[in-house]
Amino acid sequence: MTSKYTKHIRDLNLEVTLLENENQELSNPLDVLKTYENGQYTSDTRECCMELLTEGGVSQNKIPFVINSVVTKLTGSVANKLRSQSLLSKRILPETKYVACRQVGSALIKDFDPTSDIGNVLHQDSTTKFTQHYEVCV
Repeated sequence: MTSKYTKHIRDLNLEVTLLENENQELSNPLDVLKTYENGQYTSDTRECCMELLTEGGVSQNKIPFVINSVVTKLTGSVANKLRSQSLLSKRILPETKYVACRQVGSALIKDFDPTSDIGNVLHQDSTTKFTQHYEVCV
C-alpha cells in the first residue's frame, strides 16, 4: 500500500518539477534579437530592410513596425534597435540602389560579346513614324 503512494508521490513531484521549469522559462523576458552590433546594423537587418522596401512593397515609414511585429510574433524575440525613417532614406535607399546597379552591371557584363547582334538591354522601345521604324535601347 505504501509503495503505491510512494510511486504516486514521486510522479507528482516529477510533474511539479517539470511545471516549475516551464514556469521559469515562461517568466523570463523575451530574447533580444541582435540587429545592431559594433556600431552598425547587421547584414541581415540591412538585407531585410532592402527586401521589404523593394520587393515587399512596405513604405519606409512602416519598416520598423513591420520588422518588430514579425520578430515578436514569429520568434518571440524583441529587436534591440531598429532603423529610423531618416536613416532608411539617407542610407538604406542609396545602398539598395547601389546593390541593384551592381547586379545589373554584372548581368550585362556576363557573357558579353560586342560582335553579337544579341545582347542585354535595360529598356527597349520602338515607334513607327512616316513608315520608318525606330527602335531605341536605353
